[in-house]
Amino acid sequence: PRACPAPRPGSVSTPPAMEASSQPLSPAPGDEGQGVPDYENPRVFARNRLGMHAPLYAFESAEQALACVPGVPPAPSANVMFLTPARWDFFFSEDIRSAPSPSLQHKGFDLSAPRWTEIEVPLSKEMAGFGRPVYTNFVYPFDPRLNRSEKAWDTEVCIPEGQNEAACYQTTFLPPGRWRGKSIVVHFGAVDAAFHVWCNGLLVGYSQDSRLPAEFDLTPYIDDHNLNSAKDMGPQTVSLRVYRYCDGSYLEDQDHWWLSGIHRPVHLYAKPLRMAVADYTVAPEVAWEAPDGSQAPEEAVSTVARPLRASHATLAVRTTLIGRAVGRVLSAFTVKATLYGPVVRGSGGEDEL
Repeated sequence: PRACPAPRPGSVSTPPAMEASSQPLSPAPGDEGQGVPDYENPRVFARNRLGMHAPLYAFESAEQALACVPGVPPAPSANVMFLTPARWDFFFSEDIRSAPSPSLQHKGFDLSAPRWTEIEVPLSKEMAGFGRPVYTNFVYPFDPRLNRSEKAWDTEVCIPEGQNEAACYQTTFLPPGRWRGKSIVVHFGAVDAAFHVWCNGLLVGYSQDSRLPAEFDLTPYIDDHNLNSAKDMGPQTVSLRVYRYCDGSYLEDQDHWWLSGIHRPVHLYAKPLRMAVADYTVAPEVAWEAPDGSQAPEEAVSTVARPLRASHATLAVRTTLIGRAVGRVLSAFTVKATLYGPVVRGSGGEDEL
């Protein structure tokens, strides 16, 4: 049995346009040398995961966006490809140490290896017969005291390897030719409890948070088989290794059933490569009218959050704000926008994209 080392410093995740860490990507359990696996490192929440944002969709036109009804799935868009519901290739390992790793040779997992099967996605793997559901109220579903002294077990994160499972998923998709030259992003609605993701055998990143979406930019990893034609880009592979427990499981422990796997929908979307809306914030001010003409109290006026990065370019953006209630274009409004991305200082001193 291994001892659980303390996490290395200097790897705190950052929240803006892309969440990252100063550590290199951890390719697999056991491959980190003397380091700490991502799923046991409380300083690592994500690697290369895009920042959290307001719900967005890649509509084809303003008319298509306006046709949406709250609570009803939007109409199909040429800029969106759903990877679920569908059957994905699946491998279940009761011990995380025996879980396979994707490779460049196979452009993902080696599906010819024994014990590969299929599973419906989205679905908690326990509901498909892989592993067993666990119910606890305040007791951890694993024993953190294993493999170390009593002095250390309540001060160092450790998920006993023999009690942690791994579920491996893989699917293939065909990006259409019209997506060529665009940013291609994969959106996971929710994965319990943590996972690494690969594209075509290349490690893309890591995420943990069992109830929030996780997005990754796949653009640099896409292998375009038909670069100089209008055809689709050829088959691309997305692979996941999902860990049932992680350091976040200490905080997620509550009175509920413990289920794991890809339990919410997965889709891809394409956005313009040079510029696209990545997030938005609506911060209305309170309309304050007092009989005595007094000013609004300070706490009654909302403020817009400051940019998350020190290095940013502020641009003037032309917008059209359409009010759903009145069905007409609104006027007399101000929009402030901050564009995050690579900015190059032009010869004349101006910022250029």
